[in-house]
Amino acid sequence: MSLTHILNTAVTRVFVQKGKDVLLEVRENVVLKETDILFWRFNQTSSLVRLISGRNPEIFKESISFLTNYSVKLKNLQTADSGVYDARVSGATERKLVEYNIAVQMSPVKLNVDSVLSSSDSCIIIATCSTAESDLSSTFRCVHKTCNQDGGEQSETTNSGASLRIYLSDVLIFCNHSNQVSWTENMIEIQDFCLQPAVIRTTSLTKLFDYHCFN
Repeated sequence: MSLTHILNTAVTRVFVQKGKDVLLEVRENVVLKETDILFWRFNQTSSLVRLISGRNPEIFKESISFLTNYSVKLKNLQTADSGVYDARVSGATERKLVEYNIAVQMSPVKLNVDSVLSSSDSCIIIATCSTAESDLSSTFRCVHKTCNQDGGEQSETTNSGASLRIYLSDVLIFCNHSNQVSWTENMIEIQDFCLQPAVIRTTSLTKLFDYHCFN
C-alpha cells in the first residue's frame, strides 16, 4: 500500500499517490443478518460492491478487491478516483460502518525556460515552474556573472497542502513540488543558456546575436 497521510476526523482523510493502491478497512466485527445488505459506494451514488447475506459479493469495478472482513482494496488509483468512499449495512435500519475521503495526488513538476535575452555582459531568463494544477513564473538576471532572482524565491501552497517553489542557488534555477505523498524537483543551469550565442528565445520568435553572456 502506498504512503498515506491520515487525519483523525469522523471521516478518515487519506492521501494516496497516483497509480498506487490503498486499503479501506472495516475495523469493526460485522455480523450480517439474513435480510442485511452490505455495500460500498463512491460519492454516495456509484455502487462499488454489494453483498447480500449468504451470497457471493457483486463487485462493480475491476480495480477493486473485496476482502473477507468486508474491507476493500482500491488498485491503481487515478486522480478521477478522488472522492468519498463509504461502507454501509442496510436492513431494518441503515448504518454507516466507515467513510473515507480519498485524495489522489501526483507531483510531476516541469521547469521551462520561456525566454532568454543575452548580451555581452548580461543575461535575463524568464522561467516557469509548473504542475498540472498551478504554476509560478520568475525572472532571473545575471550581470558580470552575478545572478539574482527578481523578488527573491517564489512559492505557493494550495488548499490541499501541496507546495510549489522556484528559486535561485548560485547559478542554478530550482523548481520543486511536494505534497503529502511525494516530492519532485527539476533544475537548470543558467550557463547552459547564457554561454550560448546571445539569443532572444520565445515560443514564436528566435533572434541570434554575436555575443556571449559569459566570457
